[in-house]
Amino acid sequence: MSKQVQLKFKKLLKKAEFVHADLEYHEELITEAKQGFFAVVEETFSSLPADIRSKLTEYRNNQVAKQQEGVIPNKTSAGDPELQRDMVQNKETLYSPDHPEGINLNPDNVDEPTDVKSAETKRLFHKIAAIAHPDKASLKGLHPAEVTRLEELFKKATEAYNSNNWYILYSVASDLNIEITDPSGDHIDWLEEDIKNTFGRISDIASRVAWVWYTGNGISKNLALRDYFKQIYNYSL
Repeated sequence: MSKQVQLKFKKLLKKAEFVHADLEYHEELITEAKQGFFAVVEETFSSLPADIRSKLTEYRNNQVAKQQEGVIPNKTSAGDPELQRDMVQNKETLYSPDHPEGINLNPDNVDEPTDVKSAETKRLFHKIAAIAHPDKASLKGLHPAEVTRLEELFKKATEAYNSNNWYILYSVASDLNIEITDPSGDHIDWLEEDIKNTFGRISDIASRVAWVWYTGNGISKNLALRDYFKQIYNYSL
């Protein structure tokens, strides 16, 4: 591993940590932004004359009906909470609805996918599962607070594994003091990809009308509200 790769990897890790913290900030704040914005929307709607409210409601219902034409509900057992709680453990392999292919609790014996990133992501996840899976953690006689911490890390790792997010798995593995291979050019590429995707998610939140309303001044708030009524009800305030 060259000095250049090592330093660039270290720099990108810090950048990834920052953008993920920024994403967390946006994700937490957008909930409050939506609540505040839609409270104002409801208040504004209620202040309109009854005949106008009736016309807007009819227009909106027609738009929703058009959007739903041809849509067939996807009723699968995947959403069954009882099924999702079912866990079957077989020796060193743990099966669950989220991972029907099984989680190998012996991470040194994992069938490798052909894709390099997927292979390393899978190996990292299995190493994490061997330590932090709730069934494993509960048998170690750990303090309840530590069991909770491991459960949260495992949940975070599961979400990262499902989205093939190597950086999140790397950060969880680091928190668990799991030995990780030296950084390479591939790792740098994956970090840069993750940073780019995370910036995209932040940008998506920041472009939402509720966010614009929440973070804007008086003029911006009025424009956001007017834009919403125009888009949703085709009505100019």
